[in-house]
Amino acid sequence: MKRMILGSGWKMFLSDSEALAHAEAIAAYGTEAQGLELFVLPSFTALHRVTERLAGSGIRVGAQNMAWAEKGAFTGEVSVLSLKEMGVTHVEIGHTERRELFGETVATIALKLRTALQHGLTPVYCFGENAAEKRNGQTERVLAEEFREALHGIGFEEAQTIIFAYEPVWAIGVAQSAEPEEVNPIIGSLRSVLAELYPSSKEGSEFRIVYGGSVNLDNFPKLLEQPHIDGLFVGRASLVPENYAEMVRQMTRKAAEQR
Repeated sequence: MKRMILGSGWKMFLSDSEALAHAEAIAAYGTEAQGLELFVLPSFTALHRVTERLAGSGIRVGAQNMAWAEKGAFTGEVSVLSLKEMGVTHVEIGHTERRELFGETVATIALKLRTALQHGLTPVYCFGENAAEKRNGQTERVLAEEFREALHGIGFEEAQTIIFAYEPVWAIGVAQSAEPEEVNPIIGSLRSVLAELYPSSKEGSEFRIVYGGSVNLDNFPKLLEQPHIDGLFVGRASLVPENYAEMVRQMTRKAAEQR
């Protein structure tokens, strides 16, 4: 049975000292999280200290980005080899802010996915439609087209290790998140797309798909109830230790019910 997933993206909200303090505050909750996969994504400069602090806690640590090349003249980028040396296990790829602010494309996302998988890292592959695509009823078509390009050449077994993070662009960093009942059928349709890409699949049930986009304590319980959602990817709401602890508790209870 798949483990439920709780990811926490720290973006650039915490300084290195704040990141370490936050890691100290949440470390104990990892040992309480039976049946869950927990990961956090600090900024690059905080990675080493946070990884050291959370070692053995049950909370894994990932990077917010990486280069598609192992080595070379890539000024300002970070190599997968360096991440592995630090004990990083996850890497976020394709977040909408990387696409909109720094020119990330589906082609570069595809390269990064392959590099991460080749080196045994768990990709947290972010994707989602924008407001215009949603308004014009293009969500499923746009996301299906991206999957076909981004996953080309990635085998069925490898694809099952990816954490697919559905984050509609119009629901990120806003007061009103997507309605859980609206998200669930979209994720269901994405499972169908994955089943088409991988004929060995059983209706896409093997793939791990989480939802992200203005997740908070108010919408967290209802999102957890949606049958197609395997977990949640949380941003700023997870940076309050008490909030994080409550999310872990709720998800642990939900995982216990499913066992």
